[in-house]
Amino acid sequence: MSTQQKNAPQKESKANEEAKNIFVEFSRSRSARQGIRFLNTYRAMPVSFAGDILDVSAEGTALFRATAIQIASMRINGLTHILGEALSQPVKAFIRDGSTNPYKEQVLIRAKDVKYSKDGVGDRKVIRVEPAQPIEGEIHTMSRRSMDILITDIGPGGIGASATLKDVVKIRKYNKAALTRGAVVSVQYPLPLKLSDPLNLFCDGVIRSLIKTQENGCRISIELNLDVDELTILKDYISNRQRELVAELRAISRGSSIR
Repeated sequence: MSTQQKNAPQKESKANEEAKNIFVEFSRSRSARQGIRFLNTYRAMPVSFAGDILDVSAEGTALFRATAIQIASMRINGLTHILGEALSQPVKAFIRDGSTNPYKEQVLIRAKDVKYSKDGVGDRKVIRVEPAQPIEGEIHTMSRRSMDILITDIGPGGIGASATLKDVVKIRKYNKAALTRGAVVSVQYPLPLKLSDPLNLFCDGVIRSLIKTQENGCRISIELNLDVDELTILKDYISNRQRELVAELRAISRGSSIR
């Protein structure tokens, strides 16, 4: 028997005990009539709404009330985070097909689908949005090497982007420190604008994280240093994109695509 097989019962027992504790806290919140908040994202945009706990059963299910728009974002992302005064820490809940009813604005969460969150929920201080289409850009390192990136989300403080593992390895062979956490880089990309041609931004930044993904790629988060004019234009873009995403969610919550 492998070590993994030997440890499986212990992990399952620990998960069951954690779920039991979470449901005790759910019951405490309901008894105290304390509201909770659901927090997740839609196309990189944080979506947060207040909710209520309607019922906590002995069979290991909890019934929540939420807005239809929140339920739509839950179903799309497949999970949500739950925060509340009576909860000792944020709870991550996985949403399964058939567990939500957007027309009654209710969501049913099972004990087997909850655990305490370990991923710093709520740490992000500024909003980010996903562009309507991924934006092609470039990273230039201090060692005068460059690589192509695909920008997947934009905020006033930085961007998230993807790059091929091959390109990252190529630059690191030349200078390992050029693409690490804390490395200074320059980023160039065209910001799409509604009423004019794209604005070509070229700004300095600092790599905050670089994580290898399963698809032979890397996920890069970069904090950007923008001047006042660039920041103003970027905030306008983010506000417009945010309104578009909220309209999308409202349309989805009224449609049949989430049933």
